[in-house]
Amino acid sequence: SGETRQITSLVGEITYSAIYTPLISEKGEVEGIVGVALDISDRIQAIKELEKSEERYRKLNEELESKVKSRTIE
Repeated sequence: SGETRQITSLVGEITYSAIYTPLISEKGEVEGIVGVALDISDRIQAIKELEKSEERYRKLNEELESKVKSRTIE
């Protein structure tokens, strides 16, 4: 139908992002498929590490706010 598709797939420990699109002839018929796949494992790992870091920062900030409030009340 001429639609380009993008998928993310985990193969073993490697995460791939793949894009596939049909190769259309001059007659408008599908002759094949063209695709590209990229290893995005490092990007996925960086996102996970960033999320962990953000969570640690949020907790630290909440603890700091709590301590400041408790000392301000005293």
